Amino acid sequence: MGSSPRVLLFGEMCGANVSFLGEKGFRISVEGSPAAPRIYEPAYAGALLWDFLGAMRSDAASRWVARISEGLLPGGAALAFFAPAGSKSPSPRKRYRIRSDDQICTEILEGRTSPAESYQNRDIIRLFTGFDLELLHTHRDGQREALFFKARP
Repeated sequence: MGSSPRVLLFGEMCGANVSFLGEKGFRISVEGSPAAPRIYEPAYAGALLWDFLGAMRSDAASRWVARISEGLLPGGAALAFFAPAGSKSPSPRKRYRIRSDDQICTEILEGRTSPAESYQNRDIIRLFTGFDLELLHTHRDGQREALFFKARP
């Protein structure tokens, strides 16, 4: 692995995020497809999942998290957003744009919807088996932000 940490981005593509993270010194791999991620060895310092998992049934999301875990280095971070508990599907698709080190905004993608799974907090924690929970925050609008770190051996 080189000196620049590698990060996986999942979900709706936003070129501004790639640029922002690239300027911070990260090497980026983008996975926007619902196909299984192409991860062959632990090489990634983190994964930004945005609301990628919330668009899947829990069994599919569990398989994704397991594959992502295979690609993360021990101590690697996974950040994911989830719709408010009890959300009805389908929900509008969103793209997340990093504005600064401490601000992320969402953009609704007009005309695109996604069948959302309604995850409870315990379901979110269960998805990330083998990870340590660092933060599970509920925003005023009900959206949840979850930060996990892959457990170290």
